[in-house]
Order: sequence, then C-alpha cells, then structure tokens
Amino acid sequence: MKLRDSETKQAFRVELQKRFEPLFLQEEEEEVRNLSGEGNERAQDVDINALWEKTKKALVDTCESVLGRMKRTRKEWLSDKTYRKVEERRKAKQILNVARTRQGKLEANRYYNEKNREVKKSCRRDKRNLIESLAQEAEDAAKKNDLRTLHMTTRKLSGIRCNQNRPIRSEEGTLLTKMEDQLQRWKRHFESALNRPAPCQLPDPQPADVTLNINTGPVSKGEIRSALTHLKNAKAPGVDNISPEALKEGGPCTVEALHRILNFVWDKEEIPDDWKRGLLVKLTKKGDLSRCGNWRGIMLLSIPSKVLTRVTIEPNESGC
Repeated sequence: MKLRDSETKQAFRVELQKRFEPLFLQEEEEEVRNLSGEGNERAQDVDINALWEKTKKALVDTCESVLGRMKRTRKEWLSDKTYRKVEERRKAKQILNVARTRQGKLEANRYYNEKNREVKKSCRRDKRNLIESLAQEAEDAAKKNDLRTLHMTTRKLSGIRCNQNRPIRSEEGTLLTKMEDQLQRWKRHFESALNRPAPCQLPDPQPADVTLNINTGPVSKGEIRSALTHLKNAKAPGVDNISPEALKEGGPCTVEALHRILNFVWDKEEIPDDWKRGLLVKLTKKGDLSRCGNWRGIMLLSIPSKVLTRVTIEPNESGC
C-alpha cells in the first residue's frame, strides 16, 4: 500500500492538514459567536450530516489527490524483459504490415514468428516463476498461521473466479435474466433473511445493585487514538469510501476531526446518515448458485462509525 512509504505518508498528512485547518478555524469562530450570544439560533440548527460531509470530503479528496486510484496498465507478473520482447514483436508486426514484395513479406513473417516465439517462451517462464513464488508465499503463510494471506494466495493459484452477476431463480424456480428482476429478487431474499420478527418475550433487565463505574463524559482524544490502533487494515470501506488506513495514517488532524464529530454525536445523540447505511455484498457458498439460498451477504459499514463503536464498548479510560 502507498501509505507504507514514509514520503507518501508525510505528503498525505500535510495535504490533510491543509484541508482540515479551514474547517477547524470555521468551527472555532462559530463557537466564539455562540459564547457571545450572537449565534444561538444558528447553533441549534447545526446538522450532524453537514459536519460529517465536510470531514468526509476532506478525507476523500486528500486520498484521491495524494494516493490516486489504482491503475493496472500491465500484468504484474510479467517481467520487464518480457515487455521489451512484446515491444519488439509489435515492431516486427508493423514491418510485416508495410512489406510490399513477396520476398520482403517472407522475411518479415519469419522475423515476426521468431519474436512471437520469444514472447511466448518468456511469458511461460514468468508464469512459472509466479506460481513458484505464490506457492512459497502460501507455505510461509501456513507456517505463520496467517490464514488471510494463505486464502488469497490459494485463490490466485487456483485461478477460479466466481461470476457475481450470474442469473438467479425466482421463488417459483423461474430463471430471471433481466437485471431489474434479479435486483428485486435479491432485495426480497435479503429482507426475509436479515429481518426477523421481534421476540415474543422482551428482556426485562433489572437495575444493578451497585453503581457501575462507567464514564459517560465526553469522548477523549486518547480513546479515539486507542480505537484507531485497533482498526484492521485491508478492510473494504462503506458508503463513505474511507479506508481504515486513511484514518490511522492521518495523524493528529484525523484525531481532531473525529474528536469533534464523535463529541457532537455523543451530545446530540444523532449520527450521520452514512453511518446508518451499508453496502450489501453477496458471497458464494456451495451448491446451485442460481438459488439465492446458496449465497450469503455481508454488510460493509462505515469505518468511522466503527471508531465510535470501539470507544463505546471498550472500558472507558481517561485520556486527552
């Protein structure tokens, strides 16, 4: 990942600080007006979604400007030597296309076939090196009990790819080929699978005999830093498109921004709409994949909302 590079990480933090400083100054000016009694009505109209949209925009724009999007212009497992041979083959093809005489075409065709054999031979060698390196990586991961790396390398070695957009069947068993009908079928399936009726008997918890030592005060920066360290890397973001690495490597600016957002949530008891929504992704199980029951769904939630969850469920410790 790009943020592992020290120079990229520093550039990311500098750019993020430039985007957050105007937001922090604007919020401080509003706080001063509220204390002086000039902005009481405006303070009551502050929307958590508006505050979150500014923070989200700063994070997402910084990621796009500094890190950019992944570009795959070539196959990673092909070596530079192979790509040079591919370029030589391309030039040989151009010579063959412009040849006019019969003798010239024969010589150009012979030269092109020679370059084509060299490219195929080099590709086979690179593919063999890739398989050997993946096998060694899988073996090392198994020794270290790194199941995630082991699973990923095994999938690469197998070469099996699942088609997520294959046709499915309706409740009556009819094969649905139109995308709109499939989406409606998935909607009905997950609504029935994830929405369960309320229990017949609701729990009736009794009050504690002793006063529990629970800190219900404002969220501290120390709690936020601790929650960020517990976030796992390489996790898919939610609807806000903010990755855990962007939050963890953002430095003090990210902590300060989350501190303001989480304390607003804590005081007003409101959360942004993005934190209430998730992306439903379907994964295959065994059996006939035209049946919805042979798929399982996972929900990709907003990563910043997990920071609030971690702060809430962890034992409260004083920090600043």
